[in-house]
Amino acid sequence: MANEIGYDKITLKLLAEHLNVQPPSLYNHIKGIEELQKEIVLFGWRQMDKALMINSY
Repeated sequence: MANEIGYDKITLKLLAEHLNVQPPSLYNHIKGIEELQKEIVLFGWRQMDKALMINSY
């Protein structure tokens, strides 16, 4: 989703619609939009790190 609509455009409501769940259900997994944004950034860093490690050999 972040790649499609942009990191700064993601909302819990949009994410819930994308996952076909009710927005309050997301709170079973994350504390709020700030935590979601942090996890998106961490995911991106992990993906970049993997790519760099693979390409460095």
